[in-house]
Amino acid sequence: RSFVSSTAGNAETASSLTHQHHDHAPPPSFDLESIRQAKPFTKWLASEMRSNHAGETGAVQIYCGALYALDLRRSFRVPLYSNSVQGDQYEANLRAFSMEHRDSEQSHVDLLEGIMDEEEQSKLLPAWRVAGFGLGFVSTIFCPRGMYLTTEAVESFVEEHYGYQIRRLKEEIGDSMAQGVAKQPIQDCEITLGKKELMRMLQHCCEDEVEHKNQARERHAEGPFPWFDWVDTSWQYFVGVGSLIAADCAKKV
Repeated sequence: RSFVSSTAGNAETASSLTHQHHDHAPPPSFDLESIRQAKPFTKWLASEMRSNHAGETGAVQIYCGALYALDLRRSFRVPLYSNSVQGDQYEANLRAFSMEHRDSEQSHVDLLEGIMDEEEQSKLLPAWRVAGFGLGFVSTIFCPRGMYLTTEAVESFVEEHYGYQIRRLKEEIGDSMAQGVAKQPIQDCEITLGKKELMRMLQHCCEDEVEHKNQARERHAEGPFPWFDWVDTSWQYFVGVGSLIAADCAKKV
């Protein structure tokens, strides 16, 4: 298929999605000190948290890379549609989308850094920043719709990534509660309470990522579409596998 314009009402729909997040209630607050009381984290949780921080750091840079690509496209007046006004609106909507989600991801980084010391973070953070920026840039520079495909692929992985952690924490908390909080030493009670607060924080982050995924899926469904359907599936497979490899590396280093 050749590149085609989006359906009628595309600008209005995208604009409403752009402002959708702002209509939500303010994000909840979390007792970060309570979470810190649960430290040192067990080995599995420490590695997962290191991966979380690396992933959120990279996610911020994905959106920064997309914004830089949009700046270049605007500077060189790269066309998107035959109708330049419609193309300008499309890229303006993507810019708002990227700025909003960049700020959301940065809020996740801030939360994680509120409970993690520098030595607990990935030693490869500079690499994750470069990789994230490059992914956002490449996803956007040739056809901005690619950024929506990338966002959906990344957030689909992150949803599973957080989901595993939440399920495992819930199991550990359940085991502790089954023993009876009153019978536990005070330190164990503090650890259980810290895990409950951490789980609540991870649930909040996961809900944000699911929202990002759903918004991106709606946006890329509007077009413009590639010549072949396999372009979308191949790109999202590549991004998904890359996310998995990066997360595994961050757990170790």
